[in-house]
Amino acid sequence: MAGLIAFLLVCLFLGFIASVVIVLTVLAKFNHLEKRVRYLEKVGVPLTESSSPGQQERSELPNPSTPTVPQTAIPPKKKENTFQPSIPKLKEGWEWFVGGKLLNRIGALALIIGVSFFLKYAFDHEWITESMRVLMGGAVGTALLILGEKFRKKKLTVFAQGVVGAGISINYLAIYASFNFYHLIPQQVALLLMVLVTALSFQQALRHDSLAVTLLGWIGGFLTPFLLPAEEASETKLFSYITLLTIGVLWVSLKKKEWVSIPPLTLAAVYFIWFAVHTESDQPLLLFGFLTLFWGMFVAVEVFLDHQPSTSRREIRRGSAAVNGLAYLAGVYSLFHPQHDDWTGWIYLGIGAVYILLSRKANLSTAFQQQYDIAAFTLFGLTVPLWFSPFPSIIFWSMGALLLIWLGIKQQKNHFWMFALLLYAVSTLQLLLLDETWWFTPLKAFQPVWNIRTLAFLVLAGTLAAGSILIRRLEKKQMQPIQSSLQTGWILLLFPWLTVETTDGFRILLTEADGKSSPTILYIYFMVLVGVWLLYALPLVWRGLKKQIHSLLYIGLTAFSLSLFTGIVSGAKFVPLSAFIPVLNLRFLMLALITISLFAIKLGIQTTTPQSHWLKKGRIVFSVLAVLVLFELLTVETSDFYRKILAQVPSDDKETLHFLSNLKQSSLSGIWLLYSVTLMVVGIWRRIQNLRVMSMGLFGITIFKIMIVDLSFLDTLYRIFSFIGLGTILLSVSYLYQKYKKRFLSAN
Repeated sequence: MAGLIAFLLVCLFLGFIASVVIVLTVLAKFNHLEKRVRYLEKVGVPLTESSSPGQQERSELPNPSTPTVPQTAIPPKKKENTFQPSIPKLKEGWEWFVGGKLLNRIGALALIIGVSFFLKYAFDHEWITESMRVLMGGAVGTALLILGEKFRKKKLTVFAQGVVGAGISINYLAIYASFNFYHLIPQQVALLLMVLVTALSFQQALRHDSLAVTLLGWIGGFLTPFLLPAEEASETKLFSYITLLTIGVLWVSLKKKEWVSIPPLTLAAVYFIWFAVHTESDQPLLLFGFLTLFWGMFVAVEVFLDHQPSTSRREIRRGSAAVNGLAYLAGVYSLFHPQHDDWTGWIYLGIGAVYILLSRKANLSTAFQQQYDIAAFTLFGLTVPLWFSPFPSIIFWSMGALLLIWLGIKQQKNHFWMFALLLYAVSTLQLLLLDETWWFTPLKAFQPVWNIRTLAFLVLAGTLAAGSILIRRLEKKQMQPIQSSLQTGWILLLFPWLTVETTDGFRILLTEADGKSSPTILYIYFMVLVGVWLLYALPLVWRGLKKQIHSLLYIGLTAFSLSLFTGIVSGAKFVPLSAFIPVLNLRFLMLALITISLFAIKLGIQTTTPQSHWLKKGRIVFSVLAVLVLFELLTVETSDFYRKILAQVPSDDKETLHFLSNLKQSSLSGIWLLYSVTLMVVGIWRRIQNLRVMSMGLFGITIFKIMIVDLSFLDTLYRIFSFIGLGTILLSVSYLYQKYKKRFLSAN
């Protein structure tokens, strides 16, 4: 019963395969015919219609009512038949592929499965002893090999390949069963037999020119250590076997260069086995030796194949070369990190030197030269963080990137400076992602500017600037974006450097200060930060406007906006109030500088005629901001002056406090009025409508304050002075507008 079930399963499997083959064949023919019909419809070939006999007879009878006029027969213009049958994707066509190759491979597989089922059925019923089973398997496998040779001589190449593949597979099964199932032979003998079968498979593959047979031997060879495991694991024996197997497989790939899939598969299998074993091994030097040996063998094959002019699929070989290098890097790192990082660095340095030597002396193709150069640069770059801490690593990477740009320009090798750009990007990311970049540790060892972090920032920024200059000298239009990126990069780096140096300097002061002085230090910190950002932004804005360099202009305006916002917010209240001196204080200096800078930027935009449309239209914004900052400056200086005096008056002296409060509000109203009048006078004198409009706006704010705020709590005497002053000023302004009406209209 079991045999019948097995037979039915085999029949079903073969029937399914045959059905798939038939369906594929029919679909291929159908697609071909459909393409032909579409082409005929496209070129306009008329369809021929069959006519009935009666219609044909009627068409031959002359029409009695209409005399026939003989006409000269005009031969129809022959239309060239430009239809070309579609070229089959396979070299011999679909039919031959299915009938000649696919059925052969399926037949060989079915034969192997059938023999396996038969053997199992016979074993279950104890028809054959264990020894006879193995001998029968070996005999059948050998017979198939002999039969395949006979078919090869009869020129039945594909059929012979299938028979040989079946024979090799059966031999593998027989040896495996004799060792693992029946224990008829020791492990050493089984291993030797497996090696012989693998070697035989490679020999047969070359003899029959069959990639399928090669893959069969490849699979059997790499599965042998796992199918025949030793009682005591030995890395030396295992990797010695893998080395010999790899040499054999690579030798086959060199004999048959068109079998491009063999080296990548071998590379993947070798490194997979190595990584699987090394996690449980305690012999790192032995593993390192075999790892280097594997890497060297694959590199040798790469170099040899690159010298062959007829080598195809070079992109696959370059991909294998890249995987070989990356696997070696990962293997060395996993062996020696973190206990022996110095060893890893020396190994990377040595392998990089080998890549450079091969690139220069091995007469490789351009693609492989570039790939080996990049591999060497990568190894040299990875050596640096193994030997040095982060900030020195950034310094060495930056200097290396600049050197590569110089060499790339001098030797006209684009991949040099392209790798340099990658190195710049890695250095910048490393610098910005380090915690020590933003919070210097240990803080007690911090010395402003004179520290390793500053050196890293300045070297990276300096090499970016130098690289930008070198690329600009090429005077190539396609290099302009790269040059602009490098220029923007070094300028942007200066901003975080100035910020963190200022911040850490005040962090030290805060750690040494007591609780009472901490607010004062924080206030001074923000004011100093405003000044630092201002000094950073103004040269960039000036240079950007003068040379019409938008990147500089936008960076400068962004930094200036941060300075402006910080100054406005931090300057609202002076800290500490007891140390306040009107005009002679840090806040007054910063807000005054911001005001002057705003007017200067507005003037620069007006005189340089920038190309940006929004910048032309936005000049008024800088004027408005300057007026508002100056308004804040006058207000906070006046307010803090009276706040300081009020703080010194005893709280029980109500009369003095009331008097000073009234005086404070009156002074603020008076200052606002004088400021508005000043803006109006300047606007009239310089014929600047924007200033006059802003003056009117400030008049409105002052009127609101006097009418609503001052009137509610000021004494009568202060109300009199406030309203008389307000009325006098407003009437004076109105008089000027009435008298010089035409002048204002012409100016507008």
